[in-house]
Amino acid sequence: MKKTKKQTEELPTATIDQAHFEKFANGPLLLKCFEVVKDATEFVDEGGTILHADDTYVSFIEAYWALKVLFQRETGLDAKLIAEKRIENLRAALFSGGEPEPIVLGSPKVERLVLLEEPYFNQFDNLTLAAMSYNDTDEAHDQFSGSGDTPLDADATWNVSVSILNANTALRVLVLRLSGGTLNDMAQIVAHISNPKGEAIH
Repeated sequence: MKKTKKQTEELPTATIDQAHFEKFANGPLLLKCFEVVKDATEFVDEGGTILHADDTYVSFIEAYWALKVLFQRETGLDAKLIAEKRIENLRAALFSGGEPEPIVLGSPKVERLVLLEEPYFNQFDNLTLAAMSYNDTDEAHDQFSGSGDTPLDADATWNVSVSILNANTALRVLVLRLSGGTLNDMAQIVAHISNPKGEAIH
């Protein structure tokens, strides 16, 4: 007797959509797609039958949206529209007897950096914090100096800003640690290197 998975009474379409899966990073999305294919393959191999609205069917819908999000992040394009265009090209080529028109995908989108908080930097030693600060500011410097008069796009601007902010946070953790661990200790250190007017001593 063939096995069937439990059918859901109503598809939870309110949560299974593109917006839901946009909340997740690429790694979890890829793992989700792998698990869906793995589970479905094993289920069918064991004699199971996939029915409309059963658990496997719903998992395929989840994989559909996850892959759609991944494709858009990678190319900046809508996978559904690209797939439809590809089918149109294949049909046109079939009728004309020629080669299907190639589809040019967009360049990969720049992945935005994550703004990190102080607790993240607390795990690193002093040398690592200093190196992280240098790397982030150096990256921002390269972005600014390499762009010339060309304005940075939204993603590049975000990444430069986050690099500077992360470097600042790493330095803050480092200075706090080296000066005694409190804001008062750090303020006293700053007072030693500034004159009463607030001008740096050279």
